[in-house]
Amino acid sequence: MRGRDDACPGALRLHPADDGSLARIRVPGGLLTARQALALGRVAEELGDGRLDITSRGNLQVRGLDAGCDAELAARLRAAGLLPSDRHDRVRNIVASPLSGLDGEGHADVVAWVRELDAVLCDDTPAGAGNCPACRAGSCSRWTMGVAMWPPWARM
Repeated sequence: MRGRDDACPGALRLHPADDGSLARIRVPGGLLTARQALALGRVAEELGDGRLDITSRGNLQVRGLDAGCDAELAARLRAAGLLPSDRHDRVRNIVASPLSGLDGEGHADVVAWVRELDAVLCDDTPAGAGNCPACRAGSCSRWTMGVAMWPPWARM
């Protein structure tokens, strides 16, 4: 159990840095539409220092933000579909290959899993009353510390 609040930046909780504020935008599974990519480019150019950084978990960071731009940033991200839940912004760290399913040679196309998991993470339905498989089975305890999906052929 943590003795302090989570210090990770998000789209709604900007982090002060030497070059201005930093926002971390969760991109579950690294999946962006062309419209979302354009919106992020505009945000970086118009509100930040013009660059988008990719994190080790496949999220994006905009740096050099003015301290007072948080409301405009959030509105732009919501309009682009990149901020589906204010309450759950920072828990949406879903790492998966954005290339999954593109060549037909992989073991599984995980794009649908990523989208479904993101929807479950953003859902505010009380434990046991939602649409996740555990809710349907009557064993949902919302929320666990982490979720891992292992394909049946993987050896653990």
